[in-house]
Amino acid sequence: MDKVKKPKQVDFTVGPILKPMLLFSLPVLFGNVFSALYNVVDSIVVGRFVGSSALAAVNTSFAISMICTAVYAGFGMGSAVLIGQLFGAKRFEDLSRATATALIGAVIVGGTMSVVGLLISRPVLVLINTPPDILDQANIYLKITFCGCASQLLYFMGSGMIRGLGDSNWPMYFLVFCALVNIVLDLAFVIFFHMGCAGVALATVIAQFLSAIMVVWRIVFGGYGVHLTRKNFRIDIVMLGKILKVGVPRAIQQLADSIGLLCIQSFAN
Repeated sequence: MDKVKKPKQVDFTVGPILKPMLLFSLPVLFGNVFSALYNVVDSIVVGRFVGSSALAAVNTSFAISMICTAVYAGFGMGSAVLIGQLFGAKRFEDLSRATATALIGAVIVGGTMSVVGLLISRPVLVLINTPPDILDQANIYLKITFCGCASQLLYFMGSGMIRGLGDSNWPMYFLVFCALVNIVLDLAFVIFFHMGCAGVALATVIAQFLSAIMVVWRIVFGGYGVHLTRKNFRIDIVMLGKILKVGVPRAIQQLADSIGLLCIQSFAN
């Protein structure tokens, strides 16, 4: 007997579509509000308890981190579309292969982004005319943030897959919980441990790591019909190509906006 309670999933392939679409969309919109809290809270905490230079350092780094977010969003969209198609077609074997491909790919791409980010963080800050008096603080914040690339990508792709499986509630729950964890850790690291910009960056990375663990756990043990085994837990080239087919154009579109923001930040600096 299956002990896992069947999740509440929206099936858009049967019945009227308007009501299910509204019920599905509301948690996504609500979750996006809490997603924005990460950088907002970082700015508020350092501005209130550290100083104006720390606030400027965090805001300068934000423009660069948005480029990474564009990549996360693109791959998350690619995963959501493919998983949604396979789930709607009831192709559960392919669904499991696509899930394994997405999860492994997130770790590999995210890890690569972390290494590259650590190497280029300071040169990029110099390139966008970051003032010398905040350069070191911005560099520390950015380097620690880059360490969480794999976690961030895992969350975006994992939450996209859960939504593709017809469940928009659990990604919202995880996002709300981790946003609250981020707030608590921000205050603890800055007020009690006096870690400044490094503290708010570390708080964000820890919260993002928790969110990644939660979405992966939910995918594997949530009762969605995904069965990962030693045999199918590998990268499937066909599935990877389908994810990239949707994800890359979406990432390029997001990158255009992010690069525009980076140019504005450069002029502001």
